[in-house]
Amino acid sequence: MSTEVTLTLPDTVYRQVEATARRNQRTVIDVLTDTVTQAFDSIFDISPDREKMEEEQAAYERQREEIIAQYEGEYVAVHGGKMVDHDPDEIALLRRIDANYPKDVVHMRLVTRQPDRELRVTSAWFVK
Repeated sequence: MSTEVTLTLPDTVYRQVEATARRNQRTVIDVLTDTVTQAFDSIFDISPDREKMEEEQAAYERQREEIIAQYEGEYVAVHGGKMVDHDPDEIALLRRIDANYPKDVVHMRLVTRQPDRELRVTSAWFVK
């Protein structure tokens, strides 16, 4: 599946892309497509388990108030939509999670009333 995109480039950049395409006997579109694809492959490594991670995070959020009431200040582990373990010692919990769920996605976090920090990226720079 592909999506067509209209892209406006500065003339200097376009001339560089055009020269690269000519040198390599390729089209400008192919050079741009490969460049953007390679940039995202190297910068934004997206786990194939991302959807499962998001499901476990959402399960934590649904149970957040109940978990805070019992386990505030401890680390908890959520697997299969349920809280499966907790410990005040993060490393001890991590060891048990690694032993009990070696290949599974498990959401582990410190239970706190503080809201999650929001990270924002205002611009992206592609460096080659």
